[in-house]
Amino acid sequence: MLNALLNAKQGSATGWPLVLYFHHVHPKLDHYTSLKPDDFERAIDLVLRLVGPAVDPAVLATFSCSLKLKGPTVLITFDDGYRDNLEYALPILERFGIKAIFFVITGKVVQFPQNNLDSCKEYMTWDELRDMHKFGHMVGAHTLSHPKLNMLSVKDAQREIEESIFDVEKQIGSSPIHFAYPYGIIPQEEPNLPIGTLAFGTIKAQACSWAKKNHNIRRTYLPTGQLDKWARLCEGWREQWFESQ
Repeated sequence: MLNALLNAKQGSATGWPLVLYFHHVHPKLDHYTSLKPDDFERAIDLVLRLVGPAVDPAVLATFSCSLKLKGPTVLITFDDGYRDNLEYALPILERFGIKAIFFVITGKVVQFPQNNLDSCKEYMTWDELRDMHKFGHMVGAHTLSHPKLNMLSVKDAQREIEESIFDVEKQIGSSPIHFAYPYGIIPQEEPNLPIGTLAFGTIKAQACSWAKKNHNIRRTYLPTGQLDKWARLCEGWREQWFESQ
């Protein structure tokens, strides 16, 4: 738990949005990647009050090395594409007026809702993702099958990335399609990404200017089970934004 807190303390690069990532929001799931809905609502409230307003991911559609931000901001992202994101997280985001990026494992996206499964085990459908896109949320790619990309050949890693981006572009009908590395692990060689695509890492990535390194953007998180530390984390992230301003 201590390591989780230490890893989370470094936020984004100075002058760039703080990027937070989540996996599950679910009332019953007890897992280090999951927050209860009440805790997620508290998390969103804290970051908006103590860090800054949320960035609309639409601004990333025309990324040109500078977002020209006047103060600290927050970009909310989700990984994997679990249906609990739709069931529990989305209503909370909507109440706060926040649009988020949902990075989906395209090989796991289903054709129809699997109502016999719990939403923390079930994945969203393309129809549901298209509806989210229509309401201003962004859908990104998270590989075809969620492998550790450094364990694959250069060719296979490129295929996992490239085809998942193509899947999202084909199904959602927008571009560029941004990407997130599973486990925050980059391939053996830097992937060949489409022009305009940003690639997001995790706490494993360094805090570096997006203008210099936009293919492994650092994301961080609010450690599950350490709610009493969240406010100080948010205050620290805000202070980091001003370090070299």
